[in-house]
Amino acid sequence: MPDFATRLKELRVRRGLRQKDLAVALGLAQTTIANYEQKLRFPDEPMLVKIADFFDVSLDQLMGRTKDGAASSPGSGEASLHGPALAYLQALRGKGPGAARLLLQEAAAAGAGVKRLYLQVIAPALVEVGRLWAAGEMSVGEEHAFSEATLQLMAQLPLDAEPARSRRASCVVLAVSGESHVIGARMVADFFSMEGFTVRFPGGNLSIGQSLELLRADPVTLLALSVTLSEHMNAAEDLIRSVRADRLCARVRILAGGQAFGGAPYASAKIGADAFAADAEDAVKVALSVTETTD
Repeated sequence: MPDFATRLKELRVRRGLRQKDLAVALGLAQTTIANYEQKLRFPDEPMLVKIADFFDVSLDQLMGRTKDGAASSPGSGEASLHGPALAYLQALRGKGPGAARLLLQEAAAAGAGVKRLYLQVIAPALVEVGRLWAAGEMSVGEEHAFSEATLQLMAQLPLDAEPARSRRASCVVLAVSGESHVIGARMVADFFSMEGFTVRFPGGNLSIGQSLELLRADPVTLLALSVTLSEHMNAAEDLIRSVRADRLCARVRILAGGQAFGGAPYASAKIGADAFAADAEDAVKVALSVTETTD
């Protein structure tokens, strides 16, 4: 049965927080959080309640007494998935890209469009991969291999037909500098393309100067910025500040999202973004609300 230390680390990683970030939020020293996660110390009752409230879980969930809630049991993580998402995870981990490709092709033939495959199959599987890695049940190498294979499989899927009426809005979709996780950004870029936006997606790890050059190249209405790891939030804030200061990018609206934000819109506003998107589907809705469109 998972214990408090395991639950705490899992909840922290799911929220995209460093030990330092959680320590600041709880009014503790970073070493205290490290000692909690290494089972060297255990919080008193008031602190347990404070931690549970912070993560919006019950004390039973925090202590590992139930599988319900945000945290899931290490060792049984795949059981938290179901249907096609679980099948995809097991196929890619167990049999390789060929088996995973066949599964996606069969789902597409049965009527599942790319949007559905992204949101209901690939995205949940990737969240579980992140959980397995954080719990020490998947190596860094296997996590990278899984992600790279998924990117290649995504590239082989035919995008859903674009709408007949194309939108004027032009956007750049980036994974923030230093970020090696670009699948979320790729999903957003594909969703925008399927909605008729003009999209440029250079991937990730562009410097601020390179990003500005891309934004200046043609009139761009929107910058969609993806941040997966909380350690890259400062890089995202630096880029946003530079875009705001550039007179040629003055009209660019900035949309931010990714696991580093922990689902909290206020976090995106804190680094200067105009809006927050929870996922690729939400990104389209938010983009339409912050950009001018034309039929």
